[in-house]
Amino acid sequence: MKRLLLALLAALALPTAVNAEKLCTITSELDEDVVIKIEGDRLGMFGRITYKEKPMYRISFFHMNGYGGHRYTISEDKNPDISWEDFKHSKYPGSGLAVFFVGNQVAKGTPVEERKKGQKRMLMPQLGSNIWYERNDFDRRKEPDNLKLISAAEGFFKIEGKKCRFPYMW
Repeated sequence: MKRLLLALLAALALPTAVNAEKLCTITSELDEDVVIKIEGDRLGMFGRITYKEKPMYRISFFHMNGYGGHRYTISEDKNPDISWEDFKHSKYPGSGLAVFFVGNQVAKGTPVEERKKGQKRMLMPQLGSNIWYERNDFDRRKEPDNLKLISAAEGFFKIEGKKCRFPYMW
């Protein structure tokens, strides 16, 4: 009986360990305090944009069908205790393209024979604007932490972690 109980507890602990391994981080190259923490994947990847470990926005990444490419959707993280299963992006969330690089090469557009290894990186050209307009109250837009986030959003982010599932990243 003890062996069965021990085996059952070990099996229950396994999904947690596997889930933790799936996480990866996307860190601003301009401000290392701005980090996107990927928390899971279900029809795309989802996580939180944080500033100095404080959750500020929710972000979802998805792969477009057809020609392909990536987009993201963000909404303010007004209640960090809500699970992703219960979370709904706002009625008019910010969204835009996510462009991926390996080193200084565009990930999708570089021919296979010319690809070189390098740091996986991401650029989201509209993220700063999306963050600015996500908050309807002008005074809240100008909060110092939000302005730091906007400044960092204008630059590259480095992708770290083996479990980030973005296609075209060799």
